[in-house]
Amino acid sequence: MNPERKTRPDAILDHLPEERQAEIFAMLDKKSYAAVRKHLAADGIAVSENLLSRWRSRYFLRAASRQNEADTETVLEEIKREVPNLSDEQLFSFGQRIFGMLAIKQQNAEDWVKVQAVQIKRDAEDRERKQFQRETAELFIKWYADKEAAKVASSSMPNAEKLEKLGQIMFGEDW
Repeated sequence: MNPERKTRPDAILDHLPEERQAEIFAMLDKKSYAAVRKHLAADGIAVSENLLSRWRSRYFLRAASRQNEADTETVLEEIKREVPNLSDEQLFSFGQRIFGMLAIKQQNAEDWVKVQAVQIKRDAEDRERKQFQRETAELFIKWYADKEAAKVASSSMPNAEKLEKLGQIMFGEDW
């Protein structure tokens, strides 16, 4: 369950304050669904046992996800203290691995999918960045060899003027 996902307007229990939801969740550990349903009805909250069961599963997953995030942050803080020269990228990678392992251990498919989606996005961004760098370097070589571009770049004209002229040379009509 994505904790940031909007809840449905008819999800009665999901709209209750967090403290009340925690009370209901705790009550479900001690009482039957039927007993909790009657208790809620006395408070003016009409729900079915099936709805209580589905809500309990979602609540458990949200709580487990929050705990996994907290546990991951705690481990990352410890790692950072022990190995202070780690980069933010390395710490992020460790965090992804830890969070993913916790999700797998708890058989929490939604959290595992979140970790995989983040990694896929980061890999795609990394590939795009490397491609941009490679293409830019190739274009620099091409433009450096261009005598007219070299003349403009080495001239004493103001940068704004240089940029305009180089833009016209490099991009032609698209500039």
